[in-house]
This record gives sequence, C-alpha cells and structure tokens, in this order.
Amino acid sequence: MKKISLLIIFLGITQLLCSQVTVVPYPDNSPEEANFLAMGLTGTNQRWDGEDYKKLIRLMDRIYDADKYSLPRQKSPFSGSIYGQMFNRDNFDFLIDENANLGNQVISYEKIKGIGYRILIYYIENTEPEERFGAEVLDCFLLDSWLNMHGLVIYEKLANGLTPEQLEHSNFRRGYEETKKNYSRSMEELFYVLEVDYMRYDVQVLTDFAISFGTFIHELPNHKDSAGYKERLIQLAKKFPDKNIKKLLKGFCT
Repeated sequence: MKKISLLIIFLGITQLLCSQVTVVPYPDNSPEEANFLAMGLTGTNQRWDGEDYKKLIRLMDRIYDADKYSLPRQKSPFSGSIYGQMFNRDNFDFLIDENANLGNQVISYEKIKGIGYRILIYYIENTEPEERFGAEVLDCFLLDSWLNMHGLVIYEKLANGLTPEQLEHSNFRRGYEETKKNYSRSMEELFYVLEVDYMRYDVQVLTDFAISFGTFIHELPNHKDSAGYKERLIQLAKKFPDKNIKKLLKGFCT
C-alpha cells in the first residue's frame, strides 16, 4: 500500500513538472539580414533553389565553427527574415504543383531532399538535458517530414504510370525506397518529441509545435500510413501530461 501511495505521489509530481518546464534558449548573437547577404546568401525576396541552400550550408558551417549563437534564429529581431526564408515552403512549391511533369518533380525533389535534416545538424543537441535551440530543432523536424511526405507522394504518382520494366530500374527503385525510409524515419522523429522527449523542450515551444504538428498530421494525404499516424495523434491527445497541449492536440482529432 505504501508503494502504491508513493507511486501516485511520484506520478502527480511528474505531471506537475511537465506542465511547468521552462528551457532558457541560447543567446541570440545572429547578425542582421544585410550581413547574411554580404556573406553570400540570396535575398529573402527571391525564391531559393538547391544552389541557394548549398550556399546556406556552407555559410552555416562557418558560423557554427565560429559562434553557434550567431546561427539564424526563429523570431529573431536580427536574423528572423533569413531564418523564415530557410523554412519557407514557397521555396518547394514545385512539389505540390499538380500541373508539373512528375519526372521533373522527382529530379527537383532529389536535389533538395534532406535539407531539413541537414540544417538540423547545427541546432540539435540531443545528448544535452535540454534543447536550448528547441524551436529551431522542431522546425527542422517539421520541414524534413513535410519534404519527405511530398517526395513520397510524387514517387508514388510516378510509379503508377511506369511499366514493370521501368519500375525495376535501379535509379528509380533506389530513390523510391530511400524516400519511403526517410518519410518513415522523419515521422517517427516528430512523434518522438511528444511521446517521449517532451521534457527536454520549453513548454511554450512545445505548445507552438503542437499546433504545427497537429496541422501537419491532420493534412496528411491519402496514404496507407496516414491512418496509423492519425490514430497515434488521438492516443497522444488522450495522455499528454500538459493539459493545454492536450487540449490543442484533441482539436486536431475531430
């Protein structure tokens, strides 16, 4: 009986702590947009392509080596516009163009796939007790899943129009199988944040993420895996410890 009472107390304290997690973000030393442009980035008034993202990665390598606090940051008064452009889905609108040639879409996707996961390298600190780049980490996870989802949709549309011989072509099979694996991986990482890893993120960051996460799951295309992900969202909404986030998630289950 004593053990049961102690367990109840422990669970109550755990739930209380979960609803009060505050993680102090890293300092924002990031320069202003003009400085990023002077260092070679393309302007935010232009749509970025694969080459523009290569420029970004080269610059972020240099910045991270010098001072990781100077990386572009979400909602920063200095680098917010650059950061917004990094994750601007208008840069990838070719993925959702219903009138585009499917073969060209696959080629374009192959040039930019994995960019969200690549940017993640600079922000994630999963060996630390807290994610102090938490908002940035979660944006990377979301972009990675969004790109992989649309890449898979394109591959499957293309597959429906190919002959059996074309389906067996090594380049197509390799690209298709890799995209399926990346989609599954990236979806598991999204769920992991709220199912397991939530204590490492600031509660307000998690609240914002819950809205983006729920929206994304709610808008998944008609795919064989989508029903399973939507069911996981329902189960997550039932048991998430923070009542405000739980309420938000439930709103996406109707």
